[in-house]
Amino acid sequence: ALLAKKWFIEIDEFDQSERLQLNYGHTFGHALEASSNFEIAHGVAVALGMLAATEYASIAAGLNGVGKNNSQLLGIYLQRLLSPLKPDIKAALQKIDMNTVFAKFEGDKKHRHTEYRMVIPSSKGGLVLFSSPKNEQTRLFIQKAYQQAFSMNDFLG
Repeated sequence: ALLAKKWFIEIDEFDQSERLQLNYGHTFGHALEASSNFEIAHGVAVALGMLAATEYASIAAGLNGVGKNNSQLLGIYLQRLLSPLKPDIKAALQKIDMNTVFAKFEGDKKHRHTEYRMVIPSSKGGLVLFSSPKNEQTRLFIQKAYQQAFSMNDFLG
């Protein structure tokens, strides 16, 4: 795993292209991981973050090339990946306060002073480092992405 990561870092030191693949799900996932007091393991949190990022791409469809062309298929794959862990994930998610999750999301190091930055699926395939203004509409989109990601998969139901 470290050799693979080294390859990504060497060819894309500043997260402009290939290395974005390593950050997919992390902005959303790190917030879940920290909000659960690390009860949700890093890899599981990132996979859940990928679900939320995929939902965000669907919600924000039409904004700067973001779209839902591949979002549904990605969601299906992630659901299957996480299905054996569903009872544990559900229990951990039920303990999390979503206001805390959003506060942790706000603190992500990729964000800028006036905008959120997150790696999400692109309408053209692949991933994109997407910037969105720090405003009420974006905050609502982010919260909705978390809600839809977990209700869609019956984690909280």
